[in-house]
Amino acid sequence: REEDQAFREHVALRALVRLAAVFVRGERLPHVPDLAEEIGVPERSLEQVLMTLAHAGLMSRVEGKGRVYTFTQSPETVRVKSVLDALSGRTSSGHLEAQAPLDARLEGLLDALNQEQFESVHNKSIRELAVH
Repeated sequence: REEDQAFREHVALRALVRLAAVFVRGERLPHVPDLAEEIGVPERSLEQVLMTLAHAGLMSRVEGKGRVYTFTQSPETVRVKSVLDALSGRTSSGHLEAQAPLDARLEGLLDALNQEQFESVHNKSIRELAVH
């Protein structure tokens, strides 16, 4: 299962970086079969990943264009962490009030972890990955 998840993450990031590069250049977005061949993955795997990202609101299927997907927002605002979270089914969780000193320390630790992730590669935009 963990290997499957890692594979899905690789497929998603490869595809999104390619799509972002095309998007930024203003070129025609590729159909799923062409994109799958370009990034070297099975077409079905790519389609499943793109459908998951579409369900999460990060991508959408372009109507009338066959199997073509586009970003629902600028690739500049789509973060790696958002993609990984969508693929794993994670969503932002609400904040719980501390009930004991241990809870407060745990909240501090989680806040530090969130800050670390914010400053890490997870916070890079898909466009940044495509351009650099």
